[in-house]
Amino acid sequence: MFLYVGVLSFTMRSLLLGPIVDRIGETWAMRLGTGLLGLGLALYPVPRDLWTLALVIPLVPIGTALLFPATTSLRSRHSDPRELGTTMGVAQTFAGLARVIAPVLATTIFQRLGHGWPFYVAGAFVGLVGIMSFQVETHPRVAKPATEGAEA
Repeated sequence: MFLYVGVLSFTMRSLLLGPIVDRIGETWAMRLGTGLLGLGLALYPVPRDLWTLALVIPLVPIGTALLFPATTSLRSRHSDPRELGTTMGVAQTFAGLARVIAPVLATTIFQRLGHGWPFYVAGAFVGLVGIMSFQVETHPRVAKPATEGAEA
């Protein structure tokens, strides 16, 4: 399974990501990635055999391969160039916190609600983020650096 996911992730990020983003744009890559990731997470506990699981598994690495690079790129474009380091640092801080809190939360949900529930909850969170992704402009205005001495 690890090899399968690794090959899917590698293929997606090295061969397919660029052409997909060129065709549909970063905003739609983010939206599509969010949808695939949320669907994949929600479907993880459903398959009852290995072959069905093999059909569900690609949704997560394909979704993350579309979502995370597009999100990082859009975040950098929407940020004030003077605040880019702060913006990226804050994003990394929240990502790190999520990597600490999510396993603890998922374990608690697993213990109290059952084995599939951490995936359903994660899929629901990603689904909410997917809905919020439609608030992002399709063609973001690129922030221009402030010029010294320029008057408005």
